Amino acid sequence: MADAFTDLLLDGTTTAAATDGDSVEDKSTRRIDAPIGVGIRPRVLVTVPVLTLLGKSEEPGTLEGYGPIDTDTARRIAARAPSFTRILTHPETGAVLSVGRDRYAVPKDLRTWLRVRDETCRFPGCNRSAGRADVDHVTDWQYGGGTDYGNLVHLCRSHHRVKHHTAWSSRSAGGGRVRWLAPSGHEYETEPATHVATPKPERRVARAKAVIPEEPPF
Repeated sequence: MADAFTDLLLDGTTTAAATDGDSVEDKSTRRIDAPIGVGIRPRVLVTVPVLTLLGKSEEPGTLEGYGPIDTDTARRIAARAPSFTRILTHPETGAVLSVGRDRYAVPKDLRTWLRVRDETCRFPGCNRSAGRADVDHVTDWQYGGGTDYGNLVHLCRSHHRVKHHTAWSSRSAGGGRVRWLAPSGHEYETEPATHVATPKPERRVARAKAVIPEEPPF
């Protein structure tokens, strides 16, 4: 029964089932082939520098909600990962880091990027997981705030309400930092848990053509 419960909880299915009236032989042979439910699918975020994965660096990885992990552990986790979310600083990655004023809703890949960056609620002193928090516009959408990495942070539901329904206010301080102003007049600044560099526009270098004289200079 314990094994069946574990199977159902984690996978939403079990390979065998039996009723009270079944014989020992029937209990050992009766099987369930169709899933009964969706089960639990945990999502663990581990940030590992690509050079560490390639063995070219010993920079540690970061486990969400825990902190730095050694390079060997990071490589073992990456080796068994079912999928990767690539977050690079090259402008050709295609990661959506901003939709400007075109959309209010935050795209899925941008949410993942913000979750890696923040890890927790960005209200001063709060350490609730970003995985269970709301994504909030620092400058409200109705006041011209864009849906982009520089204007979005995670706030737990409680502090999300505090921001919008009390005298607390916030503004972006650049680099993922948020400056909070308390009703008392005191200011607090919160930093992202992981400083992830943002893509820079591709730089184009203009090459001037050399002027070659028609006649040799002699």
